[in-house]
Amino acid sequence: MGWIKQRCVNNRMNWFSRYWMLLLFGLLAVSYSASGVSAVRFCEPNQTRDFSDDITTLLASACNEANNKHWVAALHYYQEVLRIVPNNQTAVRNRVFILSTLGMARMAEWQARQTPELFSTDDWLELKTNSAIISLRWGKIPLQDQNRRFSETDMAIQRLETLLEQLDLAQQSRDHWLRKRIRFDLIVALRDRWRMQEVLQHYQNIQVGNQDIPAYVLAAVADASLYLHKPWQARNLYRQALQQNAQPFEWKTGLFYALVDNEEIDQALIYIDQLNSEQPKQWRTRTDGTRPWKIKANPRKTETETLAAMARAYANNYSEAQHKLQRLLDLAPASQDIRNELATVYSWRGWFRKAEPLFKAGLAVEPKHLQLRIGHAHNLIALKRYHEAEQSIASLDKFSFYQETQKLFEHWRAENGYEFRQQTLTRNSSGAAKGSLSFSSDSVLFSKPLTYNYRVFVHYRWEHGDFPEGKATARREGAGLEYRNSDWLLSAEVHQTQFDINKIGFKLMGNYQLDDHWSVVAELDTPSVHTPLRALGSRVYARSVNAEINYQADENRQFSLSGHYLDFTDGNQRYELLLSGLQHWLLAPHWRLFVGGELFYSHNRKLDAPYFNPRQDVAIETTLGMAILSYRQDNTQFFQRISVNPGMYWQKTFNATVTGTLNYEHQWQFGRRFELVYGITGFSQVFDGDRENGIIGHLNFNLRVL
Repeated sequence: MGWIKQRCVNNRMNWFSRYWMLLLFGLLAVSYSASGVSAVRFCEPNQTRDFSDDITTLLASACNEANNKHWVAALHYYQEVLRIVPNNQTAVRNRVFILSTLGMARMAEWQARQTPELFSTDDWLELKTNSAIISLRWGKIPLQDQNRRFSETDMAIQRLETLLEQLDLAQQSRDHWLRKRIRFDLIVALRDRWRMQEVLQHYQNIQVGNQDIPAYVLAAVADASLYLHKPWQARNLYRQALQQNAQPFEWKTGLFYALVDNEEIDQALIYIDQLNSEQPKQWRTRTDGTRPWKIKANPRKTETETLAAMARAYANNYSEAQHKLQRLLDLAPASQDIRNELATVYSWRGWFRKAEPLFKAGLAVEPKHLQLRIGHAHNLIALKRYHEAEQSIASLDKFSFYQETQKLFEHWRAENGYEFRQQTLTRNSSGAAKGSLSFSSDSVLFSKPLTYNYRVFVHYRWEHGDFPEGKATARREGAGLEYRNSDWLLSAEVHQTQFDINKIGFKLMGNYQLDDHWSVVAELDTPSVHTPLRALGSRVYARSVNAEINYQADENRQFSLSGHYLDFTDGNQRYELLLSGLQHWLLAPHWRLFVGGELFYSHNRKLDAPYFNPRQDVAIETTLGMAILSYRQDNTQFFQRISVNPGMYWQKTFNATVTGTLNYEHQWQFGRRFELVYGITGFSQVFDGDRENGIIGHLNFNLRVL
């Protein structure tokens, strides 16, 4: 979000410098306001400009300057009048309103109290409104004490609400100009206080009155809409605000974020590229026509360049986004905002180790940079450095009103809750090599983390199948311990497998992550979960040893080579090799094509076995598919996947034959707490020379709860 995101970014100026700059801005402000109207509404314009002691001339000159919004010059004339006639009511009154207009509302109130008879009820309400607005301006100044960061803003809100109550007591109409102004300013104050739901409520109230709403109010409501996950409303409001006033840069960037959040990625790309092209690389400024031009870099150009790069990441083109951000960081190595975005893209690509030095380097220079702190905490969780992540997250508690911080807290809660994994598979086939009708269910429940890196779990598996020789059923119940850190995932389980006989065994698994790309997996299981159900029905089970090497180039390309050895109790020994790969290509914001392939080989020592057991076989399968993002709002996403998998299968003593599958799948993601995947597969395969056609259905989900 434009304005909201910018509020999260640290400014290099210290708080003391910002305080005095804002004070100077308030003193020299010449923006038009309702109080400015009050200051001149008793005057007649006069073009005379004379510093004589004639009171009439001085007052006319003051009014002329006020009508032209030259407030400082007008104030000088009124001061001159009061030097000559200290009790001149016109000068006293209008000086108060000009002081209020210039941002010195509290001084104006004090001056008005010296002569209260000169000011009406509406005048006092106006002066108090200006004073509340000054509190609102002070509230924008970052404070070292974060616990007091909203003290001035809260004071402004309280004053504005009190003024509305006073207008109600005075029975002023809904269309009274001061009531409108107070309600407009209250919306801005509530936005600054991050009370976004109240912003929308007040906006709905002023809409009922068919009021003309200023651009700055529309922009504040747009900020609130974006924060409350209503990007379509934010988009429309930003556009309305920019139609009234096309200058504010933060409104333009806000529109970009609204387009992105509303999934109008193509329009967002066009828009941000155009906005970027409009920004010059340098600004040329000079105080007057006689001085030489001063040339300085345009910080807005850096921001639009960064947003244009991130737009590519939002469109799933991480490679181009990375290239653009790396080039920007080379040109501006002191920019921690660019460094943070580049590290974020690395993490989105799965390169958490590569992102870590960038986060650390940025925080070493700007330890209070909020976006870097949030991104680094996410990265620490991904690296399973939970103790460090906890310390980092605890330091962000005072920023809980930021949306990005709330997402981080949700990530941390999900990682520290219970986890339940469920896999369900049903198979209906015209043949019986692997069962004419079979069903399996596999459930694992993990505890909350113990001392950060350990989890205990319980495991239950149930299988059933119909075979020519009869039905077969097997159960497996187990419990174990899991250990996770940046490099290792280790698991040990003791289980009991029940079929025609009961067998107690164990399973050991280790996964070592060499870097962001390579990982090695080894597993020992006895009795093995890979034992065919038909073998278990014949009182035969296997012990298995598995090894696997995985290479993940990036989010689009991966390869895997695995080997499996099964030692059956009937004397058979099976060796399996599987080589697979997947490549995404033709990427678009809401869809992508992917291609893949598998090469499978197996060899069995024993010829005759009461389960499908070819002496040798080879299977080649190719994949062509499409993944479509059909819905995304807030943290909810819905993907559809369809793929066709033609292949060839050869079994020793049989001819090679054509095989194939057709898959259709839905995937739902509800934040980090719940993921649901279900689908159906039609297949045509050959076993011992006999073709079998059938359907496989699957339903898997992963649930995390506190």
